[in-house]
Amino acid sequence: MVNVIDENIRLCRRLIIVIDPDELSLDLSKNLSEEQIAVYSALIQDGIKVILIELGKVKDYTALPESIQYIKQKHGAVQWSGDFTE
Repeated sequence: MVNVIDENIRLCRRLIIVIDPDELSLDLSKNLSEEQIAVYSALIQDGIKVILIELGKVKDYTALPESIQYIKQKHGAVQWSGDFTE
């Protein structure tokens, strides 16, 4: 299963990570294996480009995993402006 997920992620050209500041209180250590493999591929294997999108102002990145903090530092983040609920 992991090999199939890894192969499909390698076929992707972009990894889009959407951060909702209202959901940061959730336990982010329980990532799905697909998410972990995608972040690994983006960071370690340098296989895909990362687009980090913030749906609102994130005040404290320390609540996020170190991998996401590194992506924010390395690539920056796109600030979503507008109503995303419509």
